[in-house]
Amino acid sequence: MQTLTRTSGAMLTLAAAVAFMPSSAEAQALDTPDQECTAQVSPSEVEAGSDAVRVTVTLSDNIGNVTGVEQDNADGITLASVADIPRTEMAAGERPSSPIQMGSSETNWTLWLNTSEAEEGTHSVYFVAGETRCAAEIDVVVPVG
Repeated sequence: MQTLTRTSGAMLTLAAAVAFMPSSAEAQALDTPDQECTAQVSPSEVEAGSDAVRVTVTLSDNIGNVTGVEQDNADGITLASVADIPRTEMAAGERPSSPIQMGSSETNWTLWLNTSEAEEGTHSVYFVAGETRCAAEIDVVVPVG
């Protein structure tokens, strides 16, 4: 009788442990996201050599508050300094307090970028919120004239 009780107890312990282990499909889903976040930038073409150029970004997913811009390689596109953002007439000469502002929804953002060190060509950039990054491409062009 004691052997039957020990065997039953061991089997129950093993069954409970297996029940709480994720299946391989669930474990894989935790390691890799279902889809990558992407972003559309408008205008998609910005001028090189600018201290502050305004772009509108539409993210494919709501990733939370966008806090920065990153690049895999140092390609010269960064957030503009608040001091470099031009004053607008409608805002009574005031500058925004940040180069990143939420737009009309949680997936729309207005950013001021510094392209003063950017070279002409297509640049891959990431709009960042916490650990999440949304990929986009921006074409940098040399101004004519």
